[in-house]
Amino acid sequence: MLEPIFQLLKKSNYASLATADSQAPLVTLVGYIFLTDYSNFGQISLLLSGIARHTKNIRRHNRVSLMICDTDSKRSAHELSRVTLIGELHKEINKNEHAILKQEYLKKYPKSDIFFTLKDFHFYTLKPSEIHWIQGFAQAQTLLFKDGQWQSLSQQENEAE
Repeated sequence: MLEPIFQLLKKSNYASLATADSQAPLVTLVGYIFLTDYSNFGQISLLLSGIARHTKNIRRHNRVSLMICDTDSKRSAHELSRVTLIGELHKEINKNEHAILKQEYLKKYPKSDIFFTLKDFHFYTLKPSEIHWIQGFAQAQTLLFKDGQWQSLSQQENEAE
């Protein structure tokens, strides 16, 4: 169930991060890395500047949405696979973890080394609680993390009846 999502997360190079402030939602283009060897979903980490508006929003309210989309330019937007991950974004404070994330980030974005010379850039890790997965036109599925596993929304509705 998660493998096509993992493939998209590994393949794409950027994401749209949605945060909220007191006035309105804000959507920002960000780079990310996806590591599959941490939990039953994996780990998605973003390198963010502390002075950026989206990071200030995260400090006030860390519940965010992150959309990753297939980048096939030959198909219309309605046909593209895309996933929206909804959850909490937390600043990574473990120094050993930071070293691993830095190494992986530089592999994916080799020209990003300047960010690591600036003191206001830090990794933030997303802990998703909901996944909205669209494989193409009229092919949508919502997954919720419940009782230690991912379940489709329709599966949870059936269990509630």
